[in-house]
Amino acid sequence: MTTKFKAQLRLQQEPLDHLTKIIELLENVDQDSEAVLGDCEEKRTYFFKELMGFTQSLAQFIKISLTKPGFLKTVKRLPNLLSSILVKNIENSELFDSMRWVFDHKCRLYQHHCLSEENAILIDNSQSQMPDEEKQWRESLLAGDSIDAVKIDPEQKIKCWMKAQIQEVLSPTKIKVVFPNDTHLSSRELSKFSNEIAKAGSKAEGEEEWREAI
Repeated sequence: MTTKFKAQLRLQQEPLDHLTKIIELLENVDQDSEAVLGDCEEKRTYFFKELMGFTQSLAQFIKISLTKPGFLKTVKRLPNLLSSILVKNIENSELFDSMRWVFDHKCRLYQHHCLSEENAILIDNSQSQMPDEEKQWRESLLAGDSIDAVKIDPEQKIKCWMKAQIQEVLSPTKIKVVFPNDTHLSSRELSKFSNEIAKAGSKAEGEEEWREAI
């Protein structure tokens, strides 16, 4: 099952049926791993290695722009599910690697889809510490506004502050950010309260000078 899923991901498809079956299997393992995997160590080792390959492929090859709403919704069930399984298999190194891939900021899954609902506690904490003026500025952001934002280079996987523009307001708390003169691959979807956006000129100062010097 995971072999077909990984192959379709590499072809930039959204294999929702395969993903749903994998998630359902993980839910069954979470509820009663003995019933699903038995006590055969070889079978359990194979399962957890396959799980690591599944999460790695998902993190690295998921489409940047998804067209099936149900696909991302199903993906967002994964972090909590893996966490629950990990608690019951705390010494399993493949499970730790699976979690690492899900939250790897260098991968597509985190860069472009960032599982914001699962990271909501981090956003809530930072929001509660913001001055009222900062909150008001963030809440008022509109399409076309210029800001500074952290760009993640799709090739080098390097993060840096750059001048950016809000291309679209996706929800009351989420925006799509693009970087002038860069490819669409570097565009990002971020929370309005993310610590990776700031007022224009406050973080990316001097960018034009170094571009001109190249």
